[in-house]
Amino acid sequence: MALTEINSLGIKDGEVKTADLAADAVTSAKIADGTIVNADINASAAIALSKLASTPAVLSGSTDNTVCTVTGANAITGESNVHINGGIVIAGHTASTTTSQGEGPFFQAKSTDSRAGLSCIRHSDDASGGGVYLGKSRNGTIGSHTVVQDNDELGRITWSGDDGTDIHSIAARIDAHIDGTPGSNDMPGRLGFWTTADGAHNPTERMRIAQNGNVGIGTGSVLTDPDNLLHMESSSDFAIHLLKTSIASGMIRNKGNIDIAAASGGATGQLISFSNGANTGSLTERGRIDGSGYLLWGCTTQDSNNSTGIRMTNAGSIFVTRDAEYALVLRRSSSDGGTILFRRDSTDVGNISVTSSATSYNTGSDYRLKQDDEPISDGITRLKQLKPIKFKWKNDTSKFVDGFFAHEVSSVVPESITGTKDEMQDVLYTAEDTIPSGKKVGDVKETVPKYQGIDQGKLVPLLTAALQEAITEIETLKTKVAALEAA
Repeated sequence: MALTEINSLGIKDGEVKTADLAADAVTSAKIADGTIVNADINASAAIALSKLASTPAVLSGSTDNTVCTVTGANAITGESNVHINGGIVIAGHTASTTTSQGEGPFFQAKSTDSRAGLSCIRHSDDASGGGVYLGKSRNGTIGSHTVVQDNDELGRITWSGDDGTDIHSIAARIDAHIDGTPGSNDMPGRLGFWTTADGAHNPTERMRIAQNGNVGIGTGSVLTDPDNLLHMESSSDFAIHLLKTSIASGMIRNKGNIDIAAASGGATGQLISFSNGANTGSLTERGRIDGSGYLLWGCTTQDSNNSTGIRMTNAGSIFVTRDAEYALVLRRSSSDGGTILFRRDSTDVGNISVTSSATSYNTGSDYRLKQDDEPISDGITRLKQLKPIKFKWKNDTSKFVDGFFAHEVSSVVPESITGTKDEMQDVLYTAEDTIPSGKKVGDVKETVPKYQGIDQGKLVPLLTAALQEAITEIETLKTKVAALEAA
C-alpha cells in the first residue's frame, strides 16, 4: 500500500515510530494542508525549534505585570525594573505608591539612588531645550476642548516626605492657576509658591507671581493681589533683611543706576550709603545713615560747620548748611496760611504763616490760654531800668548795632531772656573726632560758653504800657497848661 493511501485513521497510535522513518522521508510537500491539525497531535508531543523553518521569538525572565522588550531577532525579555500594575507604569519596583495627599499618578520612578528622577534632554541644532509640559482642559472627554476658568489649577509640582506612615505629607509645592478670564489665545496665569511650617503637614502659600508680573510675599491682599512689582508685608518679622558677610560692597544695585551699600563707617561703625548715577557713568554717593544713626544727605560727616548738606541726628535735630541761595525754603502753593507750626508737647504754641506778600511770626496769645490778667501799672518805672546800648559784635567789628545785654534785661522782662549769665557747657568727643590717648567717645573735649539770648519782641508790652503812662501824664500836663493859659 502506498503511504499516500493511508490516512490517519489507518495508523494506530505508536505504530509508526520516528526510527521507522528515513531522514527527510516526510516533507511538508507530502502533507496536504489540513491533514494534521492540533487535535491530531498528542499533548506530550514536542517539535524541536531546529525542525521549524522559521524560529519563533521566545519569552524569558517574565513575571506578573512585567513590561517585555525585544532583545534580539528571536527573543522577548521581561524587564526586571519596569512594570505595569493597575495601569500604572512603575520603573524600579513592582508596586505603585501614593504620595502628596494620596495621589497615585500613571508614571512612577523608584530607586535607592539618583535614578529615581526624570531627565529631559533635547539634542537639536537650535536654541530650544527639553521640557516638562503640564496642561488642563475643562472638557471631560479626552481629545475634546472646553475653556478653563479663573482660578482653575493648570498643574503643580509637589515635594513630599515619608513621615513614618506614608508619603502623603507635602513639604513644599509650586502650582499654576488661571489668573483672570481666559479665552481664545488668551491665558492669564499666576504661580504660587508654598511651604509647610514646622508641626504641620499641609503647605501654606508664601509667595505669588500674578498675571501682571507683580510679586506678593506675605499674607492677605499683599499675597493675593500685589499692587507693586514687589510687595512684601509681615506682621511679626522684618519684611526684608539684607545681610552680607563682606560689608565693603553694595547690597542692592540696579544696572549701575542705584546702589544701596553697607560699609564700614570708621569710628562711627557700619553705615548704609545711597548712590546713583547715569546709566553708563560712575555712581555718586548722595546720602548715608552712619553708625550713630545720623541721616546725612549731601555730606559724609556729622560736622555741620565745615561742609554743606543736611544732617538729621538720631535725637531729632536737623542741621541744614548751604553756601549759596537759601538753606531752607518753605512754600505754600496757592493759599495763605502756616508754613511752620511750633508745639510744646501736644500744645500749639506758635507758628510762622505767610500771605501773598508778607510773613507773620506768631506766638500763642489767645485769651483762653491765660488767667490772672491785670494791667501793667509800672511801665515807666521798669522801662527806666532798661539800658539800651550801641555796640559791635566781636565776629563783625565793621559796624555798630543797637541792643541790650541780656543779663541786664532779665531782671526787668525775664520772659524775654533765655539762658543764664556766664553759663558754660561741655562739648563731648564724638566718633568723628580725633580722640587722644586716654579719652573716648562721650568724654569732655572742652568747655565753652553757653550764650544767653533775647526775644526783643517780648519787650513790646512793657514799652506799650510805659508809652501809655507817658501819654496820660502828657495829657494831664497839657490840661494844666491850658488851664493856666486860660487864667
